[in-house]
Amino acid sequence: MKKIILFVFILGQLTISCESDVYKTKSGEYASVEGNFIAKFPNEPSLNIIDNKVGLQEYKIHHYGTSITPKKIFSLEYIDYPTNEINGYTDSELHTKTIENILFKLQNKFKLEYQEDIIQHGLKGKFFILEFKNEKDREFGFVMGKLFRVKNRIYSVLYTGKNEKSVDPFMKSFRLLKSNNHN
Repeated sequence: MKKIILFVFILGQLTISCESDVYKTKSGEYASVEGNFIAKFPNEPSLNIIDNKVGLQEYKIHHYGTSITPKKIFSLEYIDYPTNEINGYTDSELHTKTIENILFKLQNKFKLEYQEDIIQHGLKGKFFILEFKNEKDREFGFVMGKLFRVKNRIYSVLYTGKNEKSVDPFMKSFRLLKSNNHN
């Protein structure tokens, strides 16, 4: 688990904190107008915007995250890719590439254990579980995720840690706001 905490610390050092448009809904969930989503985080998430560049393409990763303890991390991120960069890719191909990117960010300490296509609140997506490659590290937990593509935006809903009662409500709650105003 120290490896995950180190990864999250390093990721935190590379981020730029900013004013968040996150607000608590009447139902107790958290929503973002800019992110165009609602999710049942266990407590108020903070927003970090990460500048990223691949080749000549520049884009920002919007990362909303919170934790119950350093070993139970809830996060939701989205990336608005340039349309020309993702045109021609199927949702399945983009989901596969996103899982590969997550594995790379986690320094290939994990392996893909399970995946399936899902539909959640009308959104087609991919559910997956990553486990530590090293069996003795598995006592520290796992990564559970869901991916959704909406036009040129890819949403990643992630939990890292041991199983916890807040995971299911968080993972099942993600949905878009009724007004779909982003790209």
